[in-house]
Amino acid sequence: MYNDELPPELVRQVARHLKDDRRSLQTASLISSTFRGPFQEILFEELQLECPDSTRPKSYHPGPLLLSIIEQSPFLAKYVKAISIKDNVPGYSCRAPGWFGKDKVLPCVLREILSFGRIKKFELAVGPPSFLVQPKLWNELSDLHVEVLLKMCQSPSLTTLTLIRVPIELSYLCPPSLKHLAVKETFEMDSALPPDSSTSEPRGETRIQELHICPVTDISKKFDISHLQSLKAALYLDCPAEVVVLCRLLKRCGSSLRTLSVADDRPSIFG
Repeated sequence: MYNDELPPELVRQVARHLKDDRRSLQTASLISSTFRGPFQEILFEELQLECPDSTRPKSYHPGPLLLSIIEQSPFLAKYVKAISIKDNVPGYSCRAPGWFGKDKVLPCVLREILSFGRIKKFELAVGPPSFLVQPKLWNELSDLHVEVLLKMCQSPSLTTLTLIRVPIELSYLCPPSLKHLAVKETFEMDSALPPDSSTSEPRGETRIQELHICPVTDISKKFDISHLQSLKAALYLDCPAEVVVLCRLLKRCGSSLRTLSVADDRPSIFG
C-alpha cells in the first residue's frame, strides 16, 4: 500500500470517518504505519474499567494487564482522554472495598495516564446504593487510591465529570474548564479531602453549563451556575427542603437555562 505521501489531515479525516468502526480501525492500525498513530489515538482514547462478570466482581484486577501494556507501549497512555471507573456491582459485600480498592497496581497506571494532562472526561461510581455503607467504603480505600482519584478530578483539561455514590467534595477540586457535572447519590464528607485542599473558597471561575443532580444540593456555593443551560434534577417533591434548594438553583440560573427536567422518581433519570 503506497500511502506514505498521504497528507496528515487526510489521514485524520479518514480516522474520524471510521471512528465508530473499531474493527476497521484495529485492522488498519496493524497493517499501515501511516494510519497507526491516528487510528490508535481513537482506539485508546477511552478507558472503561468495569467488572465484566457481575457474579465475580473481586476477581477483576485490570491493573497488572494495563501496566504491562503501557510498559511495552508507553505512548498509548497519552492517547487516553476519558476514564470510567465503575465499582458498583449490585450484590457485592458491603463490608469491604470492591475490585477497585483491591487492585494495588491500578493507581500507578492511572498516575502515568494522568501525567500527560489530557483527561477530559471522568466517571466514578463506587459502592452499593446504601447511604449507610458509602462513607465506610470510601474510608477503607487506601491513600494511594484516594490520591489518584483526587488528581483525576483536578485534571487541567477536565470538561465532564460524573460522580456516583462518592463524596461530593471531589467535585470541588475541578478546574475552571469543567462544563458538564453530574452528581448522583453523593454524600457530604469533610474528611474526604486532604487538609491542604483549597476548596473553601467559591469556585466562581468554574461556569457549569450542564448539571445532573440527585439528591438536590445547592452547588452554587462552589460553582458559578449563572450560565447553566441544562438542569436535570431528581428529588422527592414531598420533601420541602429539596424543593427549596431546587428553587434556589433555578433562581441563580437566571435566563440562561434552556432545558429543565424534574422527576419525583429518582431512578427514572439516574437509574
